[in-house]
Amino acid sequence: MRSVNASVLAAPIVIALLFGSCLIGLDRLAFRDVSHFYTPLYDYVAARSSEQWLPLWNPLDQTGVPLAGDTTGAVFYPPRYVLFALPISSEVAISWYVALHLILASATARIAARWAGIGPHAATIAGIVYPLSGSLLFLYTNPPFLVSAAWLPLAIGALLAGERLSTRTSVLVAGVSMAMMILGGDPQTALHAMLVVGFAWTVQTLRRQQTAVRFGALVAAPALAAVLAAPQLAASISWSRQ
Repeated sequence: MRSVNASVLAAPIVIALLFGSCLIGLDRLAFRDVSHFYTPLYDYVAARSSEQWLPLWNPLDQTGVPLAGDTTGAVFYPPRYVLFALPISSEVAISWYVALHLILASATARIAARWAGIGPHAATIAGIVYPLSGSLLFLYTNPPFLVSAAWLPLAIGALLAGERLSTRTSVLVAGVSMAMMILGGDPQTALHAMLVVGFAWTVQTLRRQQTAVRFGALVAAPALAAVLAAPQLAASISWSRQ
């Protein structure tokens, strides 16, 4: 058991080593969108947020667009707000933003695996493989998708956990996770998570199997997510009408 507990640190250590020079400001993340789009965008959002409690308009994009209406700005996402409010450069802040979400992905993958009934050793392997896999690790170049990938195991895992979690816990964990996806800039993945869980519930119901997904949680979780992410959803829906 001690070896399992120690191995939980494997992915965070590897991630810290991979991004170490960026985390302390010696280098910067410079490939694709993370450098020329998201770093200046989040820096601008942070600057505007320090000037007014709710920045609404971005005059620098095209002829001007609603700042909150564009989900990629992650205006209401708590981790972005906290990291970019710190007295560090935007290049260091985005590096910590990426690294912490990769570490979060490791933790959520391990937790979801345990909820699925997988043993501690295999769950630990899931916590290493998931964040360090090529398809997910490369998402450091596109932070909104990395954010949703980090929260995704909790959203799906909580709803598929069956009797291992109470209905209230399933709704709370899945709802908060999907809200974080929406606020982080990737509402599509929250929808995809519900499609996956809904498909699982449909198949199990048609086969007259005991469903791991409780219908009440299937309805309540996205409702909770919508409430928690209401400011972002309202702004995005309003802007989409244009």
